[in-house]
Amino acid sequence: IFSIAANQQLIEGDNYFWLTFDISETAEIGNIIDASCELISIGDVDHVPSVTNPDGYLVVSGPLAGTYIIDAGGTGDFIGFRQATEALAILGIEAPVSFLVVPGVYNEQIVIPEILGASDVNTISFAALDTRTRQEVVLTYAPDQNLHRYIVHLNGAKHVSFENITFTITEDALYGWI
Repeated sequence: IFSIAANQQLIEGDNYFWLTFDISETAEIGNIIDASCELISIGDVDHVPSVTNPDGYLVVSGPLAGTYIIDAGGTGDFIGFRQATEALAILGIEAPVSFLVVPGVYNEQIVIPEILGASDVNTISFAALDTRTRQEVVLTYAPDQNLHRYIVHLNGAKHVSFENITFTITEDALYGWI
């Protein structure tokens, strides 16, 4: 429980407040961060927010390392390439990282920026989980803008490989580069 004293003029209607907090350097990977706001006192009047405990929470994470599963069915670590590449961009890596992809068609457009920690030793690979045939994992997209006519854009990324994955531009695409 804490109090914030401020001189803020509220407007008629809805007013929004954001709660932010620092995370201790001693927080361990896997710790859960959650918060709620049960009461706001303005002057001598108490107000209960319409949402006191919003859905969701954060988990303390560190750089990626090791093997992860991409599965559109939801049973892996990531549901798609975009979610995996966003984690790479945010967390970086501290050892080689492999993403094994469950067979299926993934309709996504992804941008991979420079990844913190990637090097000749700490590489990033995306590979079909079952390597018998590359047709079992398909990354496809229908670019509809001239400036964004790609499926995968390595925007500063280095040390990234794709193995046994088929890339296709869909038939209805207006533009397309692989």
